[in-house]
Amino acid sequence: MKYSRVLLALLVLVVIAVACAPAPTATPIPPTAAPKPTMVPPTAATAATKAPEPTKAAVPPTAAPTASGGTYRSALRTGTMTGSLWTTSGIRLDGTILQTMAALKWTLDGLQPLLAEKWEMLDGGKSWIFYLRKNVKWHDGDPFDADDVVFTFNAYANPAVASSWASKVTGIQGYDEFKAGTATSLSGVKKVDPYTVRFDLKNANPLWAQVDQIFISILPEHILGKVKPNELRAHPFWLNRVGTGPFKWKEYKPDQSLEVVRNDDYFLGAPKLDRIIYQYYADIPTMLNAIEKGEVDDTAYEGGGIPYTEVERFVKNQNLVTLANYDAGLPTYLQLDLNRPYFQDVRVRQAMMYAIDRKTLVKTVLQGRPRLANTIYPQTWAVASDLEQYDFNPAKARELLTAAGWDKNRKVDFIYYYNDQVSKDMVVAIQQYLADVGINIVPRHHFNK
Repeated sequence: MKYSRVLLALLVLVVIAVACAPAPTATPIPPTAAPKPTMVPPTAATAATKAPEPTKAAVPPTAAPTASGGTYRSALRTGTMTGSLWTTSGIRLDGTILQTMAALKWTLDGLQPLLAEKWEMLDGGKSWIFYLRKNVKWHDGDPFDADDVVFTFNAYANPAVASSWASKVTGIQGYDEFKAGTATSLSGVKKVDPYTVRFDLKNANPLWAQVDQIFISILPEHILGKVKPNELRAHPFWLNRVGTGPFKWKEYKPDQSLEVVRNDDYFLGAPKLDRIIYQYYADIPTMLNAIEKGEVDDTAYEGGGIPYTEVERFVKNQNLVTLANYDAGLPTYLQLDLNRPYFQDVRVRQAMMYAIDRKTLVKTVLQGRPRLANTIYPQTWAVASDLEQYDFNPAKARELLTAAGWDKNRKVDFIYYYNDQVSKDMVVAIQQYLADVGINIVPRHHFNK
């Protein structure tokens, strides 16, 4: 059967945040390593000549087939085989093979029960109790139960595993002790009975289920439970995953494709598709070329998508459904090392917000396509109505820095992750804005240790 191909260009939210998820980080370095910032923020004219930063692509719910059977072909970047604990693109596979206890609905208006059939919040969000589904089986026939959940959360927290998603379990009681080596598990994750798990947090968090829990893909304890934590990443499980989801792993061809087939015994009912074939591409141009030729039915948002300058071309393509303003997004933001005493001063963090003209960056470097945000969460329910807007005010920034006793001779190590030209332009602009108020950052790429 035929399906419409879908291309989704997401807005990139321009955020200058503090103490949030991975992006540029700032730590001090010796003064001798600091170059003098000489470049100014790119203008609209110069930004247009640069290679644009990718927007993102994914499949909206409207892309689902309306009849049973058929094959859906989805494009992915290489690297997803690393595993769910260490990569964002691996999370996408979890939607078909592995699953969370509950997931955000496409409509963003609540959670969809998955491996948990219900849950309750206690003490304003300091404790949570999840009631797991009974009679759920792993694809190899083993029963799913609370042992899998307890094992999984501890795996994400274990410092020897070094999960990229460990930030999602830092709020659970016992995490600090686990990380420090004075404990061997999370004291805040307890098996109440074979189908009930209790989570106790360090502080009340009424959004914990929506913000943190949704990123923890439950793993099979009976397969991985006896694997040494420091050997988990190299385990062959990731090349032949056993899950509880609507599709079963069938065949993986390294750096070429992965085929998953319908799980007729899925606890929410068998899916309509016969199979999904994930086709791997090494870069964005070849991925976009594949969708234009009809070789795949969608592009994935992980690792890149439609460059800003190409959005209009794809919108005009009548063979594609392009949602160029879908409000999810990959935020651009700053993450500060709060172990540094000077970043613990709220006046310094506020000064950095006032110092950067984010509206100009959106208009020039990002060509006006994203929207400005003051939080990494795009959903309206997550944004306080009285949230400070931090309009560009360098005079206010200097005033705050003076009050905080900021040392203008301090050099701050500024690590950035994405290495495309637009990201580089953004870093140069931020460097100049901060230098103007007396904060001297020294940018270096994540892979340049």
